Amino acid sequence: MQKLIKFLTSRLHTFTRFETLEHFIIFLETFLYHQRLTWDRKNKHPIPTRKTKLIPWYTQSALVIFVACAIPVKVVLEILAYKKDPEFTLTTGLMFSLFQSILTISVVNVFTYIFKIDELRFGLGNLWKMKNTADANFEPRSDPPQYDMVGIVFHGFIPNVLTYPITAATLPFLLQRDDPLYHILRPATFIPSNLRLLLRVCFLFFGAMHCATILLLGTIFCLTIGEAFRTCQNVLLFGTKNPKIMFGRNLFFPFSMDLHKYRQLSIIAKVTNEFIYYTLPVSFLVEILGGVVCGYILIKMTGLIPITLTVLVANCAILMIVIILWVVRQFGDVFYQSGDVIRAWNLSVGESKYRSRQVKSCQRLRIELGPFCFIKNETRLEMISQMTYYTISLVMSV
Repeated sequence: MQKLIKFLTSRLHTFTRFETLEHFIIFLETFLYHQRLTWDRKNKHPIPTRKTKLIPWYTQSALVIFVACAIPVKVVLEILAYKKDPEFTLTTGLMFSLFQSILTISVVNVFTYIFKIDELRFGLGNLWKMKNTADANFEPRSDPPQYDMVGIVFHGFIPNVLTYPITAATLPFLLQRDDPLYHILRPATFIPSNLRLLLRVCFLFFGAMHCATILLLGTIFCLTIGEAFRTCQNVLLFGTKNPKIMFGRNLFFPFSMDLHKYRQLSIIAKVTNEFIYYTLPVSFLVEILGGVVCGYILIKMTGLIPITLTVLVANCAILMIVIILWVVRQFGDVFYQSGDVIRAWNLSVGESKYRSRQVKSCQRLRIELGPFCFIKNETRLEMISQMTYYTISLVMSV
């Protein structure tokens, strides 16, 4: 036990938020199956996966899409039915809502990975190079902490891609008539009951595994992108530790070099917004809906449902809160840090009209929420307030 604690302590400093992506992709390749991007262990950056290795990914994606389409059809048929199903209870409705929330965001991510993988490769690959260059040149104003708590927390979520499907596979035994797959497969009376139970277990296990993998990978992508933008803008704002560059910065101010880097970040921000154009708005909406359902289950139904389901819902709620507090915040910091960079340049250009015009041509970097708005630091407070308001309203009214 002491050797294990000593090993973990010695490795904790490597559990940073930027290395989470590398560790997670390697974990998936080793224990599960390949994703759309694989990890180049020689050059230390993500690369496209060969199509022959993506057969399990496409198969499970098709399974998730099928279930995501079957649940709304079942709900609509139940609403339009003249004689209501007596087995369709409040718990069943909550399970349908929770399942559909997870499946909806998973399907959107699946199509994004299929049709916009080139944007992800371009944006993430260039950000990766710029971030590594920034790490080599950045001189922090204070000593960095020994451990990256955000990175450690997200590393702690990695085993969930195994615990979630195992827990979901037990639902047919714990909630015999409340999981959505029971109602979907019930009309298929030509299938023996034992085989239907086996199909439910298999669908829940592999579907939950794929959903957990896709959603956690998407979250880590966003975390990595936000961290890379933050590091690159810190170099523009606070300078480097290279003596030659610092000498030039203090006396001659290599404005053209910094402006070129800022233009690169602007292009990468545009490409990133194109990649998350549909994913981010759906994710925010579904996260609020899922948070309301999880809050209601934890407040009103604890003790009425199996303890394993309660733990699963609590884990999902914690992950949603972590995403709002850290990932959304990093996206908001991109906007405010770019404003600090432009403000610092306005104070440093002096009387040069040419440089002043160049600074005025720079716009703040924005991570956009689809066609609606862009993310600011206040966005996370608005999400938490909306989630809290609707959770309390649902608890008081139902």
